[in-house]
Amino acid sequence: MCKTAVRNHETSLWKARIDTSRDFELFKQIHPQMRLSSIWSVARVRPQSLALMKLLACLCCQRPPEQPVECHRCHLPCDIQIEHSLFECSLSDHVQERKDFTLTLVNFGSPLFELFRTLPNKTFLAYILGYIDDNLTNALDESHYPDFLTLCAKLCNDLC
Repeated sequence: MCKTAVRNHETSLWKARIDTSRDFELFKQIHPQMRLSSIWSVARVRPQSLALMKLLACLCCQRPPEQPVECHRCHLPCDIQIEHSLFECSLSDHVQERKDFTLTLVNFGSPLFELFRTLPNKTFLAYILGYIDDNLTNALDESHYPDFLTLCAKLCNDLC
């Protein structure tokens, strides 16, 4: 009885604050659209993947540096290390790494494999960092997504 009374009281105070404060007008419009990130959804259902999902979250939230940083492999300046490693680094066999990664996607079915064979670089990078769109959801069964994103995180971990 006490637990629910306190929760109900706090909820009513919160609702009153939202209704009376103009600062919350934008929040009320945005809040219904907010969803849990695919990265954290995978971490929730696969706790053993938490370290890899944290890596993806760090890569997604990383601001490009004001000055280029040095690549840890080729020592050339680059803006975004993961993008440089995947597509530009002269000491990384990025073409072969991408082919090898794409070949492992055969295990998830032909539509995903075909999608990844023809992806532009920016879309490829977005998908391995946890971005989801209709093309990806049509090519990959939802139950396989945690395994797919874990595989993507392992690729990022190997490249970073």
